[in-house]
Amino acid sequence: MILYENGFIRLEYDASTDLLYVDGPDVQEYALLRVYEASNIIVGAIGKYNIKRLLIDSSETIVDISHEDYKVVMNQFTRDLMKTSLQKVVRVATSDAARESGVEKYVKQVSQSAKPSLAFQNFTSRAAAIAWLRAE
Repeated sequence: MILYENGFIRLEYDASTDLLYVDGPDVQEYALLRVYEASNIIVGAIGKYNIKRLLIDSSETIVDISHEDYKVVMNQFTRDLMKTSLQKVVRVATSDAARESGVEKYVKQVSQSAKPSLAFQNFTSRAAAIAWLRAE
């Protein structure tokens, strides 16, 4: 079922698998407020429906902001996610090796500093990501 859709972000929830699907929004300097709003919508839906599994498909997402701004956005989103009922989060990666290297460094940093209570994995395929989320 579609929980939210506004042309910028779409949240689709499968209650039978307790899985929320999100196509990552483009992250561009002029749209930072919309990115924060999208993050809040995702976190709100997770709380409202007590969702345990989240798939963020970033494979087609455009990121056109500074590394520092992107880190601020991701830090806030990560902190907010860690306050929810989520148990597993998966991200479908892009084909941009430099961007993925940055994501990998960020994930390691968060894991070391915040000790998140949820499991996170990055995949290059949506099917593999879904399989991992559905596995107990």
